[in-house]
Amino acid sequence: MATLRCIHETDELLRLAPAWEALLAQTKAPSFFLSWEWISAWQQVYRQKHRLCVIVAEEGGAPVGIAPFMIGGGLDSLAPRGQQLTRPIRFLKFLGQGECYPEQLDFLLPPGRAEELAPAFAKYALTTLSRQWDVLFLQNVQPEAAVAQAMEAWLLQVGLKAEHAETLSGPFAALPASKEEYWKGRSANFRSQYKNSANRLAKRGEVRLEIVTEESELEPAFAELVRLNSLRWGEENQSFHSEPYLQFHRQLMKRLLPRGELLLALLRVDGRVAAAKYDFVYGGKAWNYQGGWDPEFARERVGLVLLGRIVEHCIERGLAEYDFLGGTDAGYKDRFATGSRTTVDLLAPTRSLRGHAFRLARESSHLIQEQGLPEKARAIGARMRRITERLTGRAEPAPSDDSSSTDRRDDREP
Repeated sequence: MATLRCIHETDELLRLAPAWEALLAQTKAPSFFLSWEWISAWQQVYRQKHRLCVIVAEEGGAPVGIAPFMIGGGLDSLAPRGQQLTRPIRFLKFLGQGECYPEQLDFLLPPGRAEELAPAFAKYALTTLSRQWDVLFLQNVQPEAAVAQAMEAWLLQVGLKAEHAETLSGPFAALPASKEEYWKGRSANFRSQYKNSANRLAKRGEVRLEIVTEESELEPAFAELVRLNSLRWGEENQSFHSEPYLQFHRQLMKRLLPRGELLLALLRVDGRVAAAKYDFVYGGKAWNYQGGWDPEFARERVGLVLLGRIVEHCIERGLAEYDFLGGTDAGYKDRFATGSRTTVDLLAPTRSLRGHAFRLARESSHLIQEQGLPEKARAIGARMRRITERLTGRAEPAPSDDSSSTDRRDDREP
């Protein structure tokens, strides 16, 4: 019988590294966003913004399962109009959840232990640790994942119910043995469009795909990625929007490159960098992440051409899949894809005072955004401010109309 304990300190987490990697390797469909390289880089940069709450199952002093949680503030993508009013609210989230936008997170469990340990992790989080947090918010989980099944079942046992705050489609392309076979599986119309775009681009000069393989190439290529991402989407909507975000990805790239897990590519047209792509390689497949391109090449659809070249590169590399991950407005992904997965956000406020405040914030936001009832929403907001004053001992500011919930992982059309 496994015993459970909770890790709160960074030093303890770092000592867990060998067991973490071993358990993840045994986990069914492991997510890159639970790889030790991602987690350790994220912890180094963002550790001040949260409190570790990693639950470890042990037998004979050895870890046999891990629930990678943390506790922190912030709404991430939830109810931006209520952001000012929810500062004191404590969210139980996945470790790494936030502006870096990880997906497909789950418990780290070896084969044959999910049925036993997943409910034990859920019970521990929802009972033993219940006074340490106010709102469960697990982002981008697959409904069939052990964490989703166990958490939803145990929430019902404690009289709560998880809301699916957002449901996203995550297209993927199963990669065959050859490029020819892959393109044969695409529609004739798409093949024609892609070929025409590639031909138009070739008229601008030699088109060459460059994959970063040396550490000396990293910083110049990263600078091009950031420049093109900003050039395409503008300063306000660019993905590389903060210094911690930049710092995190610089560190991550350095960790991934020697392991062969970094896929950072530049597409040059007549010697000029016209587009850039930043993906990962893990578990025998490629994981889509960020990109950017020069609007001067919009007519030639340079981003589309680059993505096609990346898919071909993955086939040549022998990878089994290109995972586009979830997102909205991702129609271009479907044209490359051969299938799709679903992810959901699990949201469950507790009955605590803070949990009640969060419910009111959500209700107020929905009334304004969906039903256009500002007076009712203001009344709810006033009730919630009185609650937050009791929680913090000071008055909270009125809600802002500014939204800070931007998806910083790129799923926009190339």
